[in-house]
Amino acid sequence: MNMSNGYYFAEGGDGHGLLIRAEDAQNIKSAEDVADKVIVAQSGSLQELYVNEQIPKYKEFKRVSSTTDGFLMVQEKKADVCATSIPTAQLYIEANKDSGLMVVDSFEFYVDEKTSGTRIGIPLGEEELTDKINEIIDEVVNDGTFEQWHEEYTKYSKELGL
Repeated sequence: MNMSNGYYFAEGGDGHGLLIRAEDAQNIKSAEDVADKVIVAQSGSLQELYVNEQIPKYKEFKRVSSTTDGFLMVQEKKADVCATSIPTAQLYIEANKDSGLMVVDSFEFYVDEKTSGTRIGIPLGEEELTDKINEIIDEVVNDGTFEQWHEEYTKYSKELGL
């Protein structure tokens, strides 16, 4: 697929990692610890790519339509690990303090500069569409509109408990 320009880069350098149940913190500290675990990621996401490229072995890999579904699968013990954006996981944990979830502190996926940041996947070969999407992204990032949206909807999602 074609990838758009990046438009959101996590503050503080937090990237992509693994969300687990806190009760499993002693057992899951690295990619190798996932060998006998069920891992989940959002279908079509960078995290799906990272699992395929950077998790050497797992019991089963499940794909879901939204990251929140992955979090719930871990919380409900339908999966052991969710590959996720660390800031997204932290927002979820903060909004759901009784979830029993945590991010693995000692692990972070390697992120290539070409795939860093939040991006839009576009069908391969759709150059005109990719150029138009990049034009719009550049405009809303450069004029501050994206940052305004991000602040507004981060606050709103916290109010909803997401």
